[in-house]
Amino acid sequence: MGGLFSTMQRQIMRNEAAKAARRYVLLDRRKKLTYPKGYSNIKEFNFPKVSKKELKYIKEAIRSDIKKDKIRNTIFLIILSISALIVVLNYVDFSIPKEAHVNEIQENNYLSENINEYSFLLDDGDQWIEKGNWNNAVYRYEQAVRLFPHKYEANYRLALAYSYHCQFKNKNCNLGEKLTDKLLKYHPDEINLIKLKAAFQDYTRDTLTTNTN
Repeated sequence: MGGLFSTMQRQIMRNEAAKAARRYVLLDRRKKLTYPKGYSNIKEFNFPKVSKKELKYIKEAIRSDIKKDKIRNTIFLIILSISALIVVLNYVDFSIPKEAHVNEIQENNYLSENINEYSFLLDDGDQWIEKGNWNNAVYRYEQAVRLFPHKYEANYRLALAYSYHCQFKNKNCNLGEKLTDKLLKYHPDEINLIKLKAAFQDYTRDTLTTNTN
């Protein structure tokens, strides 16, 4: 009986020793997990020590990452803008509107059909001016202006013919001065128009003086 008790006691002691050994191993592992190498055992200051060189390297790495992010964002925005522009170009019709195109064709056709007659009227009016026939000159220039109302050469010749008609026949003075004023709005530095305006003013002043006397 005593032998059995001794055997049991030794077995219990071996079991306790084995438990103690296991507890030591577990505590050692826990200690290693809680406090890795290079860390302080004090929880409040549980930070690794970093050298100045390492700190500089970390800062440069962070700056590099920020710069790369900016570049990536810029590239993304450029790609997005180009994509949006392509979509707009594909869906927006930048062609000349149909009505404008038709009007242009009509204007070209009108010019082709009437340019010869216009040139003839100007030439014929010039010949009547040289001959001193102001009535026929005014008539030809008025026809030219009706064909192309915005052409300067026809309007100027008509104003000139009005000035001769005004000076020698006392006719169309008011029409000539109004037409000259209209042309001066668009051609304020044109010397011939300035002289023509002065001629009408002189004639008007002389007429008033004569009537007064």
